[in-house]
Amino acid sequence: MTKLTETQTLILSRASQQDDRIALPLPDRLRGGAANKVIVPLIQKGFLDEVEADIRKGEPTWRKTGDGHGITLVITGAGLEAIGVETERRDVFDYIEMFYNPKRKHARNGMLPPVEFERQQKVNREGV
Repeated sequence: MTKLTETQTLILSRASQQDDRIALPLPDRLRGGAANKVIVPLIQKGFLDEVEADIRKGEPTWRKTGDGHGITLVITGAGLEAIGVETERRDVFDYIEMFYNPKRKHARNGMLPPVEFERQQKVNREGV
C-alpha cells in the first residue's frame, strides 16, 4: 500500500465522496508552494489527474493554462484504490458518465443526445 500523508489522504478521501470526483477545494491551510508539495506527488503517482474544468458548471480550478482555460483535479482509479475505496462503484460511475449519459436521448432537448444538442447550440450561436 502506498504511503500517503494525512493531508494527501484527506484530499483523496474528500474527492472520492464527490459525485464528480473533483479534489477541490483544497484544505484551507494549503496555499501556494505548500499546495504544490502535496498535490504534485499525487499527480505524479497517478492518484490525481489534471482535467479541463467546466467553467459553465462552476467547477473549481487548480490552475490556469496559458490560453486562459481552467484545470481542475480529479481522483483516478489508482487514487481510489490508494485509500481503499472499491473500484466497482467507480466503474459504474464511469459507465454512466462517460458512455451512457453523453449518448442517451433527452426529451427536453428534442430527443437529442447531450453532445449533439450542445454541438447544434454552438453552431446556432456562431451562425447568428
